[in-house]
Amino acid sequence: MKNSAFLAVILFTLMLFLEPFGNSSSPELFNESLFKGKGYAPSDGFIPNKETAIEIAEIILAQVYGKEMISSERPFHAILNDDVWQIKGTLKKGALRGVAYIYLSKSTGQILKMIHTQ
Repeated sequence: MKNSAFLAVILFTLMLFLEPFGNSSSPELFNESLFKGKGYAPSDGFIPNKETAIEIAEIILAQVYGKEMISSERPFHAILNDDVWQIKGTLKKGALRGVAYIYLSKSTGQILKMIHTQ
């Protein structure tokens, strides 16, 4: 009896989740025609300023190197060189390891390079 109830709950949940994908009146989520052409690009780029560059960098770096490590490298510093934001952490006095560096495209938001020094 417990297994039947559990199975019913699972099926009901799946029906709720999958229903929008099968509904022909709902917009297509992955319509190829949506990706043709240029699309929207902000005039001042997807990463328009230093504060945004640092916020994005910290989020990405924390996913790779861990939240604790990246938090220990604050404050982060960002400079814009042509279209590339160069963001790096701060090496604390007496630190036994290096800092994170990440390079982001101002115009597209693309991650161009990411490293952590020793």
